[in-house]
Amino acid sequence: MGTTTDWEINGMIQFTGEQVVPWGMPHEALGTFQDHIRRYTWALPWVAGREVVDLGCGTGYGAFMLSWVARSVVGVDVSRQALEFGCGRFRAGNLSLYVGDVEADPLPPAEVYVAFEMFEHLLNPAVLIGRIRGMLIWSVPVDCPGEFHRQVYSMEEACALVPGSAIWYQSFGGEMVLREKARFTPGYVCGVRNADCRTGTDQSRQLSTGEARPWASAQSALTIFR
Repeated sequence: MGTTTDWEINGMIQFTGEQVVPWGMPHEALGTFQDHIRRYTWALPWVAGREVVDLGCGTGYGAFMLSWVARSVVGVDVSRQALEFGCGRFRAGNLSLYVGDVEADPLPPAEVYVAFEMFEHLLNPAVLIGRIRGMLIWSVPVDCPGEFHRQVYSMEEACALVPGSAIWYQSFGGEMVLREKARFTPGYVCGVRNADCRTGTDQSRQLSTGEARPWASAQSALTIFR
């Protein structure tokens, strides 16, 4: 993350070391891509059957994953180029991708907001966090300066970023682990505010236990984007 190396994919969009571009990521960036896929897979039980907004969705691959179980998904990103790439590849009847500035524009209404690897790019993330109502599923990297990062969070700062959140931790290349059980090697703080997993529904139970759907794991989801 944070490299200035440009890598062209299909003549349409450049991988800058920051934004995930499925189908053709350079080998050295595949670990970062896999970490992103694990986070979206982890979020599936919370978004099942709900109206969802993916803030800072980039190319939209994660919003597409959320659409597998959500009632509807709206992906929002400031990059028109990224969304043009995504609109040509990620299509579902319950998925829409829009260009928008999450700091300046009104937020689309939703039951759940997802903000993975997004707050570190904002000038004042606390303002956006304060505007979000409903469930918020989020993550930020720890001690990760970069060309595109306006914020660099220590472990303590990251854990306190969204008050009222249940906190997980994901080491680079690892799965999400509850904060109390985590060994803090380099990685990401992940959180859920106003969590309601609705484990009583069959769909949420199947997702949380890895049953039923062949794509209900990060490893199987990765095969879709190769």
